[in-house]
Amino acid sequence: MKKIIVRGIVALSIMSMAPLAGQAQVNNLLKKAVGKAAETKVVQKAKEAVTPGSEGELSTFPSEQTMKFNPFGSYKPSKEAIKADPMASDNTVRKNYTKSPAQIRGAYEHLDKDLFPYQPYYKYSDAGLYLDGTQKVEDFIYYTTTQCRKMMDESYAKLNGLEHNGLIGIGNTGKSVPYSEIVINAFFAEYLADPNSYIAYRQMIKAYILAHQQFLGRFRLTLDAGSQTTVTKDGQKNVLFEPEEERLKRNNKLMNIMLDVAMKSDYDIVFRGTYGSYTQAEKQYEAGNMDAALTNYREFVTSFDYFLQKHEGWKSDERAAEFETMYKEARVKMQKAQNAVIENSTDPIDMPKTYKVSAEIQNMAKQVVAREDPEHKNAQICYLSDGWRTLTRNGFITHRAVDVGWTYKDAKGQRWLCHGIMMQQAAYRGLTVIYLDGKYGMSGYGRTKLK
Repeated sequence: MKKIIVRGIVALSIMSMAPLAGQAQVNNLLKKAVGKAAETKVVQKAKEAVTPGSEGELSTFPSEQTMKFNPFGSYKPSKEAIKADPMASDNTVRKNYTKSPAQIRGAYEHLDKDLFPYQPYYKYSDAGLYLDGTQKVEDFIYYTTTQCRKMMDESYAKLNGLEHNGLIGIGNTGKSVPYSEIVINAFFAEYLADPNSYIAYRQMIKAYILAHQQFLGRFRLTLDAGSQTTVTKDGQKNVLFEPEEERLKRNNKLMNIMLDVAMKSDYDIVFRGTYGSYTQAEKQYEAGNMDAALTNYREFVTSFDYFLQKHEGWKSDERAAEFETMYKEARVKMQKAQNAVIENSTDPIDMPKTYKVSAEIQNMAKQVVAREDPEHKNAQICYLSDGWRTLTRNGFITHRAVDVGWTYKDAKGQRWLCHGIMMQQAAYRGLTVIYLDGKYGMSGYGRTKLK
């Protein structure tokens, strides 16, 4: 295992984290762009109070979100919170935190309700929507991430599945939320309450991975026809806490807020958190624990791609070159770990439905498959969706995407289907969306056995 000096500490105190990984890698947004732009008229106009680029000038969608809550402020819990929650009186700052349980709970009470609608927090702690402090954090992580892993594994194994495998009721409200919401709400809230906490940062990355999977449309609820608020399973109608579309929009906003807050947080925490995931991944990989290795490699790659290398402190960090080498090697190991997990756990499936697509998509897919999987660059390529779909944030198109697959036989004669999401980045010229020629690809892919 490579070793790298972590500034300011002799050794890392790293929590044990249960598996969260599904069968596909976290898609980091594409980094290198060449070539010219191909234009398509914008399908929807900006909905936010933001001015896109003027004619002839390209602009990306606005990433920064606004909220009233100040993550770096100090908050005290209310009398009601102290009465309802014993931890709201605890002023002892725990290891790897910078704020006490009382301060964190005071922050929970001041979170923007449009971003964290489960208020007051102490009425929703029992459902797991906030870390209530009365149970071990490790137990909480194990419960929630195990449920989410099951949910994601099943959806990928079926390859159709854009569905959560379960809902969880919220107290006596009669309402339900998806399992993923427990992780996303709890870990995002804790990070905003203490953004310079090493543990809170590590846990926020877990939540970010899940929220990002939702953004890509990799799993979602199967809603009742014509409804945004009910899901019928096993003959029972479940009422959601809020319209599913609103929940997804809220989580997308929170993803951007996590990025904005992390950029203002202590660089050393972001670095340590990223390195902590790496060291755990390497340890598990060397021990042959591929499931745990895959989990931690995903967290390392996500933390590096979206947070560490974007932080101002990265520019002057003398460890950057060595870290980038570690990153490239980790990406290779992550793919190997993923392949091992799938080979050992996935039941063969029928070949899913395929579609005809345009020559443009076919040409792009050939290049992408050759880059992603050079060993099978001559494999038969298929298309698992019927053309481009657009991905948006805040009313702005950010990418267009299509589901691509390719099939091959291994040395034992087993047929495999590789599958991933090919995306092309968008920018704006005035109110016209531009799809950047050359800025497309997929970052990682899943493999599934075929019957």
